[in-house]
Amino acid sequence: MGVTRGYWGEAGLVVALVAAAVAFARPSLLVGAAGVAGWLLARQYAFVRDVSAVAADLSVDQSVARDAVRVGDEVRVVLDAELPDPAPVDLAIEANPPVGVELVESGGEVAESGGEVDQAGDSSGTRAALSVGQRTATTAFAVRPRLAGAFESDPATATASDPAGRFRIRFPAGHPLELTATPRGPTNVHVGVGGETADAPYGEYASDERGPGIELADIRAYVPGDEVQRIDWNATARLGEPHVREFETTTERRTVLLLDCRASMADGPAGETKFDYVRQVALAVVRHARERGDPVALYAVGEAGLLVDQPPTTTEEGYAKLERHLRALEPDSADERAGSADWRAGGNDGAGQNAGTHSPAVARRRAARLRGDDSAFADRLRPFFADADPYVERVTADPLYRTAGTRLDRLRGAVTAVVLTDDARPTETREVTKIARRRDDHVVAFLTPGALFDREVDLDTAYDRYADFERFRRGIGNLDRVRAYEVGPGDRLDALLAVNRTRPRPRAEAGE
Repeated sequence: MGVTRGYWGEAGLVVALVAAAVAFARPSLLVGAAGVAGWLLARQYAFVRDVSAVAADLSVDQSVARDAVRVGDEVRVVLDAELPDPAPVDLAIEANPPVGVELVESGGEVAESGGEVDQAGDSSGTRAALSVGQRTATTAFAVRPRLAGAFESDPATATASDPAGRFRIRFPAGHPLELTATPRGPTNVHVGVGGETADAPYGEYASDERGPGIELADIRAYVPGDEVQRIDWNATARLGEPHVREFETTTERRTVLLLDCRASMADGPAGETKFDYVRQVALAVVRHARERGDPVALYAVGEAGLLVDQPPTTTEEGYAKLERHLRALEPDSADERAGSADWRAGGNDGAGQNAGTHSPAVARRRAARLRGDDSAFADRLRPFFADADPYVERVTADPLYRTAGTRLDRLRGAVTAVVLTDDARPTETREVTKIARRRDDHVVAFLTPGALFDREVDLDTAYDRYADFERFRRGIGNLDRVRAYEVGPGDRLDALLAVNRTRPRPRAEAGE
């Protein structure tokens, strides 16, 4: 509890009376000092009692028009304070916006919030005030999240003071304000194949195993040893010989997100990059897993390696953490790509550092510099830069391929690997899908066509590039236990397909 100047003035009077009683030998002044001191203590006790009652009864509610907004959007916050009985002390309730959320404007009126503004109170900005005798007060203000993520403020701070202004005390009131800010992303997300939208790109998977279960898989002829309760009597009567029912077994399937955050995923307009589109798909996959209670993991890679290493989780906290990761991630920049290429090549100075991950071009340049050098140092380095199969070296050094190989090998049971990348590295993507399905697992690939994100290219050229992508996507999707989808802006794709429909056909084709 704090005291004000008024309190210290009255306390000073007590000290002065005591000093005067001692100096002038006037005991009667001590009686006056004792009376003033007792009165102050009584007022202090009454204030503490009133504040204790107010703290127990005060209801403070902070509400937002919507609890999920996009980064940079304004959202209106309404703070309501209410007491069941008239306030015995003056109260000021101050909201505490979360860190990372900036205050945009202040205003005392609440028009569309439905709250009641007490005209006698002094409510403005983030502060609502109740004077003695009042029961309710409301204020409203606007905030704007600057970053993506889930925000939670401290509870509002209530400051109580007595009408005479002698005492002041602060205490938390109400519940924290919770707000989720999502990245500014695309609104016209297309997921499909060959321009056709897929109804359920991520859904149920059969276990490929037969046994006890709930989904009917087949009806076959009875063989000795089959359980009697599995006989399908209707099929037996229809076919004239005993038949039994077989069901698909139900198995827990782990979902693993392999998310590409490298520089090529930053292609496209701000808020509508390749990464923004696959982020929406990744969030949908997490929501699907949450609804089913399935384990889901996230491994996000950048130019230099692994960015997020989140093993499978089935807890509500784990799902929320995955969503926070996905909303906060951003693709690498072109500078980071150049720095990563130099790092993989061994750095600017250390020719032998990370030699096992150098690119073929760098290897050839360094091998040329070593020619004619007969020193022991050159002899030691020369094997590291010998000619090697560039395809194998390029893939094995790739962070997405390396992550898929190391992380998936640690998991047990049925796994569905969800690969989210673009068409910038077709060979590597094909190898990632192959390694992800080694153990009879399933793979779902969500691929962003570069042709849909380069707005500098004319539509005819873009369509030719999209046709190349479609052949690449079909090649991925034709692999066993792999499904491949395109992800991108639906309006841009519609424009490309319209260009193809209006193109003149070759003469031979027209005559057929």
